[in-house]
Parts: sequence; C-alpha cells; structure tokens
Amino acid sequence: DNNNNNISSSRRAKKHSTPPSTVACIYCGNGKTRTGVIVACYLRFCNEVRSALKGFEVFCERRGIMSSSSQSGGGGGGGGGEDISSHIPPSLRQFFGNFDEVVERRRYPHPEPLLLSSIQLQGVPVDDMPCIDIWEHGDVLRRQIYSSHDPITMEVDSDEDSLMNEWDDEEGSYKIGKCLNQDFTLVCRFGGEFARDA
Repeated sequence: DNNNNNISSSRRAKKHSTPPSTVACIYCGNGKTRTGVIVACYLRFCNEVRSALKGFEVFCERRGIMSSSSQSGGGGGGGGGEDISSHIPPSLRQFFGNFDEVVERRRYPHPEPLLLSSIQLQGVPVDDMPCIDIWEHGDVLRRQIYSSHDPITMEVDSDEDSLMNEWDDEEGSYKIGKCLNQDFTLVCRFGGEFARDA
C-alpha cells in the first residue's frame, strides 16, 4: 500500500547500506507531523541537512506532502522549501531552532533552571478558563509541577500558588511563576464542564 511504498522509498534513499537490524521505522497516527519532526531532527543530528527545518522540508517532499506549486518551483531547491516552510507553525519553527542550537553547541542552551513566568493562549476558546498542566521529566519519573485547576496534586508552597495561579481573562493568560529544572511537557485542555476530564 501507500505507506509501504513510502517506507521502501525512504530506505532506497539512504546513502549508506545498513543491516536490517539497524533500520528504524517511525510512524504516528497520520505519518506526517510527529513522524516528520523525529525524522527532521535525526537528519540534522546526523548532519545530513543544515537545519532541522530543512530536514522537515526534505521529509515533506519525500512523503508527498509538498504542494504542486512547491514542486514546480525547483524540485526541492529554493522555491520548494519556501512554500512548505510558510505552513509550519511558529511553535514548530522554534522547536527546530532550539534543536539546531543543541546540536551546534553539543549541550542544552540553558543548563540553568528557567523561570516560566506566564503562558498566553491564542487561537483556542478561553471563555471557560482552559486547563494547563505542566509535568517535569526526570531520568526515571515525571512529576506534575503546575496545574491551573487542581493545585492539591502538586508539591508547591500554598502561599506562592495562590499568588501566581491567576487567570487573566483579557490577555487569555495564566501567571505561572515556576522554575523549570528539567525537560517538561505542557498540556492544555478545555475548561468549564470538561475541566476534570483526563
């Protein structure tokens, strides 16, 4: 089928012949965004492309995601990259830039803890105060360090939490005031009657 053809063509596109035991197949729900991010970062890490964003463009072109106007603009050259790049959201662009910096420096750009002062939400319904949860990831365990709707589950100073856990309706933002010491995941969910849904 189409997926098998894409995997086969990806294997044929590899520059070096490798034993089957070293081949990794990556696939997500639709085989586009999450898979593309992993492939793009892998290509950048192996210095197959000059940037993770370029790696994502290569993935999109090989996967057949590139639009017809892109392909007519130079077959993967200057015109093609510009078209697909214009559809990449700012958050993904930022992620690719951060990944490039990690590869170039060979270390995290901010080894010291960072203070997350606030989170602003755009393009989502904010009438019912969306739920924000932040999880920090250690080597073995993860722990919740912030929740906009369930502060009881967190290991926090109650005075600090009552001051910082503030929703600004006009700005669509939460004051957070938490130090991030490790890798973290930020989860945004609907509020209102859905606030307690997992």
